[in-house]
Amino acid sequence: MKVSLLTLTLLTFVIVHTDAQKTLPKPLQERRVRDTYVEEITYTNKRREVAIVRTFTPGGERITEEHYENFNQGIKHGLTRCWYPNGQMYWSSNFKHGQTHGPLLVYYPDGSLKRREYFKNEVSHKRECFDLLGEAQTCEAFAKPASFVGTDKEFLVSIQQKLDEAGYVPDNTTHIIGFQGVIQDNGQLTQLITLYTLPETDYLDREFTDKVKQALMQIPQWQSATIDDRPVSSAYVLALRLVGKEVHLSHLVDSSIHRSANQMFFRTPRKISTN
Repeated sequence: MKVSLLTLTLLTFVIVHTDAQKTLPKPLQERRVRDTYVEEITYTNKRREVAIVRTFTPGGERITEEHYENFNQGIKHGLTRCWYPNGQMYWSSNFKHGQTHGPLLVYYPDGSLKRREYFKNEVSHKRECFDLLGEAQTCEAFAKPASFVGTDKEFLVSIQQKLDEAGYVPDNTTHIIGFQGVIQDNGQLTQLITLYTLPETDYLDREFTDKVKQALMQIPQWQSATIDDRPVSSAYVLALRLVGKEVHLSHLVDSSIHRSANQMFFRTPRKISTN
């Protein structure tokens, strides 16, 4: 069988081109279009862990820039910055291995200093706040986590009441259930999932965990997280310990889960006004 040189050349090109397509690495830059903003993720290592995340308005104005040592785990490392719609810096803060570390500077839309605070390993050591005239004023926490509206005792009583209404029948086993959800900026709990149950055999009892999840979802209002007194959506993690009909808060939540939730909580609001 005779094969022309042109045919051999074409076959060679197809084989080489196909093999090259199979071995092409994943792109190191992603662009994601959200409802109210555009997100650009630039990975700076082949494992796609170290990343710079920038967000923009649909019109192209920059909103935030965040640096991560592990983007998938939400671990920030380096400077995070946020801008007002007029292009003026809103705030900047440094992170070290997932913890706020170094100066936090917050500005008014006209560029004057609103807040100066220093952190070491997530702990605030000194804070100063100023009004538009530069006069010192009282400082509230810059970032406040989401929470139940009320005391811990009121929260637990509410859960017990919801479980009673759902027909929960307790047994003699102590159950610990970990949950993670998102408390939206309007105070609504959404995206609630079961992270784990102890003992692990409880994974088989979907009806049991679903009743507890339903009780949490029926709580009408939560206090959203805030950054600079502005409500933001954030992750919310908690663990409940059920002993008979008694409900208690448990501290058996994996530290990496807490860290991931905290990073989501400290994300910058995507809608920023100059008011």
